[in-house]
Amino acid sequence: MAALLTLLCLITPVAAADDLTQQEKLFGLSLLWKELSYNFPFFDQVPDLDIDQAYQTFIPKVLATESTAEYYRELVKFVAQFDDGHTQVIPPRSYQRQYRANVPIQLTAVQGQAIVTAVSGDLSEQLPLGAAITAVNGLALQSHLDKHILPYIASSASHVRQNMAIRSAFEGRPDTALEITFRTVEGETGSVSVTRRHKLAWGTASVLQQPKRSKDRLDFRMLDNDIGYLSLSTFRDKAIVDDFLAIFAELKTTQGLLIDLRFNGGGNSRHADEIIRYLADRNTTGRGWKSRIHSAAYKSWGVYGGQYAEYGQDNAWHQGKPSTLTARSNNHIVPTYVLIGPGTASSSENFLIHASQLQHMTTIGENTFGSTGNPLIYDLPGGGKARIVSLRATFHDGREFVGSGIAPDIEIKPTLADLLAEEDVVLNEAIRRLSEQL
Repeated sequence: MAALLTLLCLITPVAAADDLTQQEKLFGLSLLWKELSYNFPFFDQVPDLDIDQAYQTFIPKVLATESTAEYYRELVKFVAQFDDGHTQVIPPRSYQRQYRANVPIQLTAVQGQAIVTAVSGDLSEQLPLGAAITAVNGLALQSHLDKHILPYIASSASHVRQNMAIRSAFEGRPDTALEITFRTVEGETGSVSVTRRHKLAWGTASVLQQPKRSKDRLDFRMLDNDIGYLSLSTFRDKAIVDDFLAIFAELKTTQGLLIDLRFNGGGNSRHADEIIRYLADRNTTGRGWKSRIHSAAYKSWGVYGGQYAEYGQDNAWHQGKPSTLTARSNNHIVPTYVLIGPGTASSSENFLIHASQLQHMTTIGENTFGSTGNPLIYDLPGGGKARIVSLRATFHDGREFVGSGIAPDIEIKPTLADLLAEEDVVLNEAIRRLSEQL
């Protein structure tokens, strides 16, 4: 640390184009390095990453940047190496202006392909819906993603990282040209030239309808056979609990229940916990967790081995005690299917840990986001922020899910045919199975 302070003093205080000094640039990177070194709980999941070497590699890179946006480009890339969905740099608006321009084409990852699911009116005759993108600017699609997109994506699970990369495949600097090569559903090949813009002119867009996040926090409706459909889009604030209690009397008239968490990115686990208490017939145990701890004295003794060796190896942990949820006495217990997918994240995954202990609940869909962990939040020079996961969460019984996602009891992966038919196969299959049980 003393060497770092000396280095900070030696750097000439020359401001960048938008007033970030060399000291500020080095401080931001150093803050990330320091806090990740002390707090990051998943180094075993990135075995090829040497944090000290990565830090040294990025020092000249950040110092050579000529704008705040360029500086944040390097910070984003530095932190993305840690492969964690709750560990990332959140850049200021200048970054969005410089690197997040796009084109009016929407892509969806299906069966390992990047499929066109929406296209602006003026491009629709050139680029048909359902086409698979094969190359960008002469690079095979995966090579393009590996070089230009994936190094800047922070995600714990490989399937989520790839999905995010496909959705962001055309992002880049404004007013730059793209040559997009594609293959149609019929097998014909073609290409289209477009220019990245900040303001996208969609016109009368062509769109393949897909399941998507509801605009409302909660959506409840009755289906045939007295089946209730409950969509929970967020656990961010207490209003979701109030919304749930407002429809609970009607929900209690159902003979079967579908809970859609496919687009719930999380929020506050307390709100998720409160809702599942009304749907549980027994007490359940929350997530297991542990967090890294540091003691300077123990570390000084631990470098010689013995009782405090784990401190000397930076591998000392506080083991948290899982919480217990008490089921509500006025609960509602019916056969229940919980719809999940890559958009099911954080406190939604904590919800699933409780659901896994309830025999009347079955999960259906795809692996979840695979990341949770109460991030620490830091201010960075230039107006951005960083967050670093603060704990290592597991199932109540110690099973890991961060890095892979929670697997459903029944896996349903939409196919290209499903997408073209605009069919919600996960919901339809859940309805079919639930109807057969009633």
